[in-house]
Amino acid sequence: MLFRTNRMPFRFLFLVFFAGICGTSLYARPPILLSPSASKYVIGQQVDYLTDTLGKLTIDEVRNPARERFFKPGLQTVPNMVFSNSSYWFRFQVSNRDFRPDSRYLFEIGFGNIKEINLYLVDSKGKTTVFRAGDQLGRASRPISFNTYVFQLPLQPGELYTAYLHINNRKLHSYFPLIIWEEKRFQDYAQPASLLWGFYWGTLCLMFLYHVVIWLFTHIRSYLYLALYLLSYMFYEACRGSNLGPRYLWPDSVWLAEHGLGLFSAGVFLTFIIFYAQALNLRKATPRLYYALWILCGISIVLVVVNLLELFPLSLQLIALVSSCPLVVGMFVAGLLTWRQGQTASRFYVIASMCYALGFTFFVLNRVGIIPGTGFLIHYSQNIGSLFEFTFMSVGLAAYIRNERWARRLTERQREIEALAAYEQQLRKKIEMEEALIAGQIQERRRVADELHDQLGSVLFSIRTRLSELSNSEKPPTIDRPALHSLLQSIQDAYDGIRLIAHNFWPDELEERGLGSSLQQLTSSLNRAGKTSFVLQLSGLEEQLHRLAKFHIYCVCLELVTNILKHAQASEATIRFTADDARQFLKLSVRDDGTGFEPEQFPQGKGIRSIHERVEQMNGTLAISNLPDEGGTWVQIKIPMATSPEFPTPALGYQLTGPVVVPAR
Repeated sequence: MLFRTNRMPFRFLFLVFFAGICGTSLYARPPILLSPSASKYVIGQQVDYLTDTLGKLTIDEVRNPARERFFKPGLQTVPNMVFSNSSYWFRFQVSNRDFRPDSRYLFEIGFGNIKEINLYLVDSKGKTTVFRAGDQLGRASRPISFNTYVFQLPLQPGELYTAYLHINNRKLHSYFPLIIWEEKRFQDYAQPASLLWGFYWGTLCLMFLYHVVIWLFTHIRSYLYLALYLLSYMFYEACRGSNLGPRYLWPDSVWLAEHGLGLFSAGVFLTFIIFYAQALNLRKATPRLYYALWILCGISIVLVVVNLLELFPLSLQLIALVSSCPLVVGMFVAGLLTWRQGQTASRFYVIASMCYALGFTFFVLNRVGIIPGTGFLIHYSQNIGSLFEFTFMSVGLAAYIRNERWARRLTERQREIEALAAYEQQLRKKIEMEEALIAGQIQERRRVADELHDQLGSVLFSIRTRLSELSNSEKPPTIDRPALHSLLQSIQDAYDGIRLIAHNFWPDELEERGLGSSLQQLTSSLNRAGKTSFVLQLSGLEEQLHRLAKFHIYCVCLELVTNILKHAQASEATIRFTADDARQFLKLSVRDDGTGFEPEQFPQGKGIRSIHERVEQMNGTLAISNLPDEGGTWVQIKIPMATSPEFPTPALGYQLTGPVVVPAR
């Protein structure tokens, strides 16, 4: 009993010592030692983490020794849980061995899109300091103004602290670079980083303004679509990377801070398709690929809307990955196809899609842990790729517009050449027409000279001979009645010949009374001669012809009448004018019951050539044939009522039916 009594204090001390050992062994990892020899500590492999599946654990529950066995050691330099629907607790110890009076330390979570962050810093006496951050806090989402989340650590030299970090980023990407910075070292890092972000955003804004201004001055829609694509991407980029949106643009909108990335990504998909479809002319160049890309875009937008409405547990990053890859690959293929079809500017779009595809691929592979590291080129690969993408897109659009302008200028030049050639052809035809008119005048003068020589010359010579016989006779001049009648008939023939020749020029009746009255007077005078009976039938449309066309019709009728009187031996002839049903053409039909003509004995006389030339100048058609049953000749002429005064386009209308040529009788 005495022995047992003396052992009780020993057992109590043993239990206290064992409990102390167990209590200190709750966190077996060595602490992170902060010393003047280092200024940056990447602590991903020096932390333990706990997965909070339901996201409901509190700091007291996490600190409970019963939770010790649920913590796992961090094996990654940058903790990367990829796409997760859980929240996470991280635990680490830190000891400040830097006794410099001006030394201060910062803790950074190097990812800028996190819903909720709670940092608990427990000193050796059990005092807990709490820091809060995250997009759910609105304007207070960042303790220090930076694109990531940075906290000031109140670390006393020589003290040991235990830190518990709770990150709630459920349904979003779980990528958490954990870094402890010496304050001056962080400032040296943050200043060039801010300058680079300023350069990046300044370049995007300048590109946007440049394309807007060009669109305002040129109204070329491709510049507007590229500006809209740039604007959509700028809003998308404002939700990630530099996080200008939650920090400055919509700091009080918690919903937009959480869902802006998905909302603006839908705008990026839409404007991306619109611009490339316009720039590459996909609807005509590759219609199947055009509609396939629109279908992919529609699916992407539907997935984004499902994510925004939280209908299904879909990760926005997974949607962006699944949507962007087919679209970028499709545009790459479209660029190659249009390049092969001759659109040289497409090569810039191919390079642009390759730049963004490479940048986005490195970014995604880094975020899913396949390519580890936090280097500048890897961390900002998507931003670098997008910058090159927009640069080459701008160059490609400029090249496309330049090629379009060259093609337009070439087309305009070709049209000018064609117009000049048409004008030269019209001028040449006008010159030819004037030459033909001059030749016609010369021919008309020759014809008049021939008629004066052949007809009037012989008649006047006969009259002169008879009168000379009377004047040279030694006897007093006596003349019997038949001789006197013959002499008077010869004088009458001379008079009729002169009158007929005069009518071949410009008859006064045609100018004063019109075509119908002139033809009526002509047929009346011919009928009084008694050789051939002429019948004239008018349609009433003759007076609607142009002045020059009336003259040509009159001359044609005069030539045909002359031929009938000289050669046809006809007793009756008909001159008939009719119009078609549409009253667009005037038809002239001249028929006689004379002897007709033999086709094999058909000379090309001056009269027929004159008729043909006049009909041609009126853009009309001419048909000459023998009457099959009655005998005689039938001449048909058809001219348009809308014949212009100058007759600029003479049409070959010499159509002969049956025997096709009429001799100049």
